[in-house]
Amino acid sequence: MDLFKDWELPEERLQMPPNPVVIVTGASRGIGRAIAEAFAEKGARLAICSKTDRIFQAAEHLEKIANRVMARICDVSDYYQVKEFVEEVVEEYGEIHVLVNNASILIKGKLGETDPEEFQEIMRVNVNGYFFMIREVLPQMIKQRFGVIINISSGAGHGVIPSLVPYCITKSAEIFLTEGIAAEYGYKGIRAYAVCPGETNTDMLRQVIPEEEIREDFVLDPRDVAEKVLDIAYGHERLPNGGYVDVTKLKLV
Repeated sequence: MDLFKDWELPEERLQMPPNPVVIVTGASRGIGRAIAEAFAEKGARLAICSKTDRIFQAAEHLEKIANRVMARICDVSDYYQVKEFVEEVVEEYGEIHVLVNNASILIKGKLGETDPEEFQEIMRVNVNGYFFMIREVLPQMIKQRFGVIINISSGAGHGVIPSLVPYCITKSAEIFLTEGIAAEYGYKGIRAYAVCPGETNTDMLRQVIPEEEIREDFVLDPRDVAEKVLDIAYGHERLPNGGYVDVTKLKLV
């Protein structure tokens, strides 16, 4: 029995509806904001969230280009905040077509020197947060028999980077979450993919690499990642359901 064969969907189930409802987490800046902008330019109705009130500044900008924008403060590591947020999205729009899980944090340090609470916190945000969002959008997507879930993972999810091991663990888990969604819900019309960017010009990169050591010729712009997400969501780039794609500067030149 070929399990992977059961994950694929017929052509007619890959078509994105016009003006889709798109959730983007961690959308106040960086990759998340770029993804929200890219969907806005395609006519999407947006539901965006972030842990801070910077999300409202992002919403003010997006309202100039988006079909509609709903913005909320939401800590994705808190299941009840996620549940309330998704309920509000369904109440506002009546449907959910795309979820982009992006909200993540990073900690630096060797494992033996990592504070236990910091380790738990990165798991809560990067793993629990992705799972909570997935869990809450699935009933609506299954009801529609259509849904696209894109988890923003990282090239760090493929192997260990010294002093970033907890981050690598979470990014690997996100890839397995993606595969699990496809395996368990592909036959219900759900597509799931992981996008794994390399070094990207964001505040998070500056937590790892000093400004003066960043090589612009090797660093992605957040918009590069956003364009890849759109290509996958709209079916312009075909991946196996449950698959992942690496995005690096070298692949773009």
